[in-house]
Amino acid sequence: MTIKIEITNKPDVKQLAATHAACFPKSWDVQSIAQMLSIEGTYAFVVPGNKGFGLLRHISGEAEILTIAILPPYIRQGLGGAIISAMRAWAKEQGIEALFLEVAESNEAARHLYHKAGFLLLSRRKAYYQSADGSLEDALIMRHTLS
Repeated sequence: MTIKIEITNKPDVKQLAATHAACFPKSWDVQSIAQMLSIEGTYAFVVPGNKGFGLLRHISGEAEILTIAILPPYIRQGLGGAIISAMRAWAKEQGIEALFLEVAESNEAARHLYHKAGFLLLSRRKAYYQSADGSLEDALIMRHTLS
């Protein structure tokens, strides 16, 4: 089954914020997402039916995956992989050489997804994320070279 991903810099930010809130304890609000999308080179990769989305920002031959959020009922149905595939294909078309992202060390599902998609550990940011309970955890910086 092929999942068609809509690529846009003018998505429904209210819907994206609602999806993000359903996926992360410390989520981005409408204003935060709108502000990110107002930066040139930032695009939303949206799954039909607003089941999930990803944000990607590109500058000077590189791109950063800012977030990928899949609504809980649709996790493990290939949507995250479809978003990453769409991002990778789009980035190649733009002449982008590498994709970067950061992920909480405890987010094993996301780490597995990224590893499966070809991302490799590049470095670590100590005590970068603050959990809901106030504890701090490392962010893992990952890179995928596009060829």
